[in-house]
Amino acid sequence: MFAGVVTSGLGEGAQYVEKYNKYFQEVLGVQFFPGTVNLKVRERPAMQNGTIVTPEEDGLFPVTCYPATCDEKQVFVVSPRKTEHGDDIVELLATENLRESLHLQDGDELQCELD
Repeated sequence: MFAGVVTSGLGEGAQYVEKYNKYFQEVLGVQFFPGTVNLKVRERPAMQNGTIVTPEEDGLFPVTCYPATCDEKQVFVVSPRKTEHGDDIVELLATENLRESLHLQDGDELQCELD
């Protein structure tokens, strides 16, 4: 179990999710809502046995995805090989807009559990 505080990101998540979605579909069997939810964590959760998604497009780098559950919603923690975020930010992917479906705003705490 880990928890974090919802925080705004760099505003680039949507474009990257859209670029990666065909690879997520091929490897994970799912396409995600174009955007991520960023959680600022005190301590990064210990993540093991993730699924590596390796895009074949120039300029895109591998990401590792870890299934998780946040407030009864199925999500994936995405860990990009190349990122502008520090170790205190965990990015979440979901098939729906988590900010809307969970009524999340910056500053809210969200608890998640890796599956």
